[in-house]
Amino acid sequence: MSVSSVNTSATTLVAAQMTNITSEEKRNLLFDVNCSLEVQMEDFDENWWPLVSNIWTQWTSYKQVNGNFWKIFTCRFTKHRDSSTRQKENISNEKRRITKTRPSGLCHAKIKVEWLVLLKIVKVGRYKDSSNHTHSLLDVDRLKRPQVIRTLVEKEAVKNYLPLAITAAVKEYATIELGLGASAQELKRKEVTNIKYKVRGPMEVHLVGNSDLKLDISQSVSYLKEQEYQVEIYRVHQRSTKGIVFAHPEQLEKLENHGWLTLIDSTHKTNRYDWRLFTLMFQKIFEESGFEVYEHRELVIEFVQTEQQKKAKSWKLTVFELTERVRDRYWSVEEGGNAERTEAFISTLEASLNPIIIQFK
Repeated sequence: MSVSSVNTSATTLVAAQMTNITSEEKRNLLFDVNCSLEVQMEDFDENWWPLVSNIWTQWTSYKQVNGNFWKIFTCRFTKHRDSSTRQKENISNEKRRITKTRPSGLCHAKIKVEWLVLLKIVKVGRYKDSSNHTHSLLDVDRLKRPQVIRTLVEKEAVKNYLPLAITAAVKEYATIELGLGASAQELKRKEVTNIKYKVRGPMEVHLVGNSDLKLDISQSVSYLKEQEYQVEIYRVHQRSTKGIVFAHPEQLEKLENHGWLTLIDSTHKTNRYDWRLFTLMFQKIFEESGFEVYEHRELVIEFVQTEQQKKAKSWKLTVFELTERVRDRYWSVEEGGNAERTEAFISTLEASLNPIIIQFK
């Protein structure tokens, strides 16, 4: 459907009569409000307003006795007050945050939205003799993302993917499935990181242990023992390695009766101390899960490595360890929730690696 601008308030568009209207067309109708628009209340709240929540901010409102209410919205670029020029004291210029100020009064467009509760209809129209926007829709998207985009980010953030992956996934989905490519392209990784921190923070509160390591370990051991687990604390002094081994009596019984190690896996970043969780699975567990276990034996011929082969192996291990250290450090910085620190880490890493990559092409 294509919608042309109509400069008369006498014209009324009814959303229910519009077929195959796209998200971008809905945004244009609610951006340049040149005629009255009627939308079913549930449809408006769920599928229309989240598309333009970044454009309009509430100016005033009024609720009637019969339950109906209306709100006046003004363009986000109106910005009622000028930004403060006051500088915080005792903060050096090197540590002061770099911020941008936006002038006020850039646009004075206004709309009136009426919720007719009994009829379950929402009416949208231009407020009195309001002026047109002095900017494009893309200008608003650069300033702030609509709620529909933020909701997509929040859904992906729950899955605990990296901000870079969330940003790419949201942009792709918004472009292909919602037709909001122009708006989604303005989404920045820093914004995704901040949203993820807000979403994941409350979800992981119960996972945060005591700040004192010894007390944290002691409380963890007590909890496992309360759950009838057998727990042992071990330490390898030669390698500065320490950890906790725990298993339920039922698991130990299976280990004694079916002691064929089938799978061992390591999970990173299980706590704030960068400890790894090693999971061991045995033959009986796979059998009970419906897996068939096949035993295969081969003749193993051991070759004697030359000095050059030993060096090559040592180099590969060094690269692997360096990569792992960088990755672990990034996770630690990124999970700290400080977007500026994370961005600084990435910039420093790129600046350090690029000369090496260019030199050894």
